[in-house]
Amino acid sequence: MMNGMPHSNWTPLHEAAKAGDLDKALALLVRGANVNARTAHGRTPLHEAVEAGKDEMAAFLIIRHADVNAGDYQGNTPMHLAAHIGDTEAAVELISGKANLDAVNHIGQTPLHITVIEGYTELASLLLSHRADPNARDKMGHTLLHEAVRARHMEMLELLLEYHANPNMWDHLGRTPLHDAVISGLLGFVTVLLAHRADPCIRDGNQQTPLDIALAKDAMPIAVVLNKALDAHSRT
Repeated sequence: MMNGMPHSNWTPLHEAAKAGDLDKALALLVRGANVNARTAHGRTPLHEAVEAGKDEMAAFLIIRHADVNAGDYQGNTPMHLAAHIGDTEAAVELISGKANLDAVNHIGQTPLHITVIEGYTELASLLLSHRADPNARDKMGHTLLHEAVRARHMEMLELLLEYHANPNMWDHLGRTPLHDAVISGLLGFVTVLLAHRADPCIRDGNQQTPLDIALAKDAMPIAVVLNKALDAHSRT
C-alpha cells in the first residue's frame, strides 16, 4: 500500500524519512506518495525526519513541499522537534522553508520555549536572530526569562535580555523572573535581572515583593542587593 497501514496511517514515506533513506523517499514520491501524509498522531514524514536528526532528509522533504508548520496531536511542529534535540541545521532548513517560529503547541510553548528549557544557546540565538518572539508566554504565563531562571541557564538569560526580553512580565502566580530567581536563591541571576531593569517593586499573587521573599528565606546577600535596588528605584 502506497500510503501504509489503515489503522496507524504510518506510510512507507514516514519509514524512509525516519531512516534518512533519500533514494527510497524519492522513489515513493515519484510514485505518488503524499509528502504530508499524517499518522494517527498527526505526524508527517517531516516530523519523523527532524526528530530522527536526518537533516538531509528534512531538507529534501522541504524542497518537495512538505508542510513546515504542520502540528502533530500535541501541536508540535517540526521546529518544536528540532528544538527538543537542539538541531540547529534542521532549524536552518525549516527557516528557509518559512517555518513559523512563534507557533505554539497545546501547552502554549513556542520552539524557543523548548530551546531555552533544554539549554541550546546556539539554536536560541539562531531563532532570536530570525525574530522569534523573546517575550512569548506559555499557557501558564511562563516567559522565556522565567524558563531560563528556572533552568539556571545564565548564558541563556543574558542572550534573551540582549534581545530585549521584558524582565517584568508575570506568570499565573503573579511572579516575575526576579521573584523566581529569589525563590531559587540565585544571587547572580538577581543581579543580572536588576541590571536589565527588572522592577523590584512588583508584588506576586501573594502580595510579596522579591525582597519580602528574600527576607522570609533569610537570604541576606540577595536581600541586600534588592534593598539597594529599591532605594535606587525610589529616587527615580
